[in-house]
This record gives sequence, C-alpha cells and structure tokens, in this order.
Amino acid sequence: MSTGMSAGSAKLQSALHGLQEKLESANDAIEAKVLRPMQKKSFQCSARCCDEGSSRERLQQCYQQCTMPLLEAEQKIKVQMEDFQHRYQRCIQRCQDVAVEKLSATPSDAERKNAEASLQNCVIDCCTQYEKQIPKLQKTIMG
Repeated sequence: MSTGMSAGSAKLQSALHGLQEKLESANDAIEAKVLRPMQKKSFQCSARCCDEGSSRERLQQCYQQCTMPLLEAEQKIKVQMEDFQHRYQRCIQRCQDVAVEKLSATPSDAERKNAEASLQNCVIDCCTQYEKQIPKLQKTIMG
C-alpha cells in the first residue's frame, strides 16, 4: 500500500513542480520582454530630467512622470498574478472540501486513504488545469 501512496505523492510533487516551473518561466519572459525595456526607458527618461536644469520640484515631477508607466505596468502584473494565484488556491480549497466531505464522522483507515487519494488526484488536476492557463495569462500581461 505504501508504494501506491509514494507513487501518488511523486505524481503530486511532479505536478506542483511543473506548475511552478511554468510560472517561473512566464515571469522570466514577462520581466525580459516587458519590465526591463520599461525600466530602461524609465532610467533614460530620468537621466534626461537631470539635463533640463530646472528646479528641484520640476525635477521630482519629471522623475515621477518617467516612472509612472513602469509602476502602472508592475501593478497590472501584480494584480493579474494575484488573481491567478487566488483562482488556483480556490481550486485547491475545493479539493480539500470534497475530500473532507467524503469522510464520515469517525472515518476508517480505508476512508482516510480514499479521501487522501481523492485529494491528491484533485490537486494534480488543479495543477494541470492552471498550468494550461499560464500561456493565456502571459499573453494577457504582455499584450
């Protein structure tokens, strides 16, 4: 029996790892293709502010105008990523709820094992489902 559990755990770990890798890859692409070019423009713009030789107050306003597009993009990305994470967490929570609902008031070992296997399979399904959504998330953020 324990071999089945470790196989299930290995599948679960693999699914979780796959989702994490895809998210990291998407984050890297977003940073390279969206944020870094915007950071470069922001820094170049800020450098030009120094060339204008205006008052300290005008210089601060210029800096703020230069950084605004980058800050807005970072906020948009943060909101999109948080929304994705919340939806994934709700999927996991549903799995936990379903597993608990399968248990009687005094569950037997067989019921517990069944509920645990059900939970693992459901979480693996969540990972697979949300891993498939990452390209759309990345496109939304980068588009």
